[in-house]
Amino acid sequence: MDWKLKSEAFQMLNHAGPDSNVYYFLQRQVTGSLPRSQDNLIRHIETVHRHYKTILKYLSNPDDAVYYEFGGGWDLCSNLLMYSYGFNRQIVLTLTDMRGAI
Repeated sequence: MDWKLKSEAFQMLNHAGPDSNVYYFLQRQVTGSLPRSQDNLIRHIETVHRHYKTILKYLSNPDDAVYYEFGGGWDLCSNLLMYSYGFNRQIVLTLTDMRGAI
């Protein structure tokens, strides 16, 4: 998706307020991106694994690190995978109120 169009769409969604489930509804009912398809999940796992291998080039032990992610997503898939790779301390930030969305 064109980043300019996506940016404008998010600006419009921001007017719905922080407690709105509009974004979740659109992802689930319109784009069909939630829940993840099996193909999407496999691609995401492969991407996270590549990130992990890159991190290991600069970090010898994940136990000593704090994994930081901005935008954890609805399913926290990346964070669960990084936890399985040994990143026991994580900071995950999101701007979306996800209470009641799942």
